[in-house]
Amino acid sequence: MSPKNSRIARLTGIWTCMAALVLVASPALAQHRMRMAPSQTQVELPAGKDSIRLPLQTSGEHIILSLSVNGSEPLSIVLDTGMPMGGLVLFDIEQVEAMGLEYSPMQAQVGGAGGHGQHMQAKIADGVSMDLGGATFTDVRVLVLPAMQHFSLNHAGIIGAAVFNNFAVTVDYDAGEIILTRPEAFIPPTRSAAVALDLKNNLPYIQAAATTGDGTETPVQLVLDLGAVHAVSLNTSKNDALSVPASAITTQIGRGLSGAVHGNVGRIGSFTLGGNTLKGVVATFPGAEHENPRGIDSLDGNLGMGIMSRFNFTLDYAARTLYLSPNRSFSDPFEWNMSGMILEPGEGEGLSVVEILPGSPAEAAGLQEGDVVLALNGKAVSGADRVRVRNLMQDEGQEVSVRYLRGDAKETARFRLRRLI
Repeated sequence: MSPKNSRIARLTGIWTCMAALVLVASPALAQHRMRMAPSQTQVELPAGKDSIRLPLQTSGEHIILSLSVNGSEPLSIVLDTGMPMGGLVLFDIEQVEAMGLEYSPMQAQVGGAGGHGQHMQAKIADGVSMDLGGATFTDVRVLVLPAMQHFSLNHAGIIGAAVFNNFAVTVDYDAGEIILTRPEAFIPPTRSAAVALDLKNNLPYIQAAATTGDGTETPVQLVLDLGAVHAVSLNTSKNDALSVPASAITTQIGRGLSGAVHGNVGRIGSFTLGGNTLKGVVATFPGAEHENPRGIDSLDGNLGMGIMSRFNFTLDYAARTLYLSPNRSFSDPFEWNMSGMILEPGEGEGLSVVEILPGSPAEAAGLQEGDVVLALNGKAVSGADRVRVRNLMQDEGQEVSVRYLRGDAKETARFRLRRLI
């Protein structure tokens, strides 16, 4: 594979999956009470327009929107169907602090995938306005979470239902644009497959089919999660027809808002969506404790951007339909980490090695859990470089030089990347 093909590293990395953000009201002071239902957001387009066009921006597999809050400088916000709240989530970074938002005496408890069920406390600001490419949102509820290394290094927040409940959202990778259209004005594309959406609590579910185990194709119902970077995550505890491939690797497979997600990763025979079949898909299989983040029923699993970014698609919540057609990247191979190093942003410089896979190139080169990677192929790395690092680690045959810190000593290791699954 060639590193110049930026779409090859499309899959699973182990970096982030937003997945199923859940809110629970929590009084900051015992005497206060507040209803956590989202405020009644109003949305307006410029006069005479039924749609707006935005340049398609991505960070890894995440779709990024540029929006301003209360007239602020544009913020980079992840567009995520796994975010059912009808407002906006921001991280408490310098840009957000400078806005001077007025907070309620109440706070919210926020959770997502991963970890051991921990919640985070979020500040609440109501009556906020947003501008997205000329579309204005008023009376928006904003939750502000503590800054987190895994999420707030590359973007300022997450938005979901506030966009999808008000627009038919078209993501066109081939044209490099996003189109937001009022549902009543949207005309379905004539050459796209139509897949029914089942909306439950502002989360979209779709029907697909996966071939695992003995090669039998199994119908699956999945959460459609644009905030997840994996291709597809399958739950085996409730569906006996789904099985983990014999050659799968047990490892950390991702990270959600509540912490790390552990399970297995391996190739499945095929995955079919809207009559389009993909072969050799790298799928993840979360442990039973991670199959239904924050108690939300994920049914047979979770469909992420590793597959969705191979389509031009429109999500039309009003019509309960997903329209999609293969784009130029449809036939790119699915790949996964070929180094055997599982890396995460640390508290200081570099990237922390949180796991070394047995029998991997990294293990053979002597790298260990707890090492801190300072540079790859002579270029310094930090948490903000995770997309570049992921791409590098999926380039089969590439020789990698790793400068790392162990204790107080700086060392260098070299190895050649190879497929582990």
